[in-house]
Amino acid sequence: KKKSTIRVSFFFSSLQWESIVEEYEDEIFSLIAQEADYLADKLCSEKS
Repeated sequence: KKKSTIRVSFFFSSLQWESIVEEYEDEIFSLIAQEADYLADKLCSEKS
């Protein structure tokens, strides 16, 4: 019975995270893109 309780808790936790990600999806992707640009610039400047 304990395993099923853990699965149910995990399922609801997953739904909560999914809801948060959907709500802030644009902001999350924007931050990821900014970080990728920063890393690309940093790597290119180190290479030069």
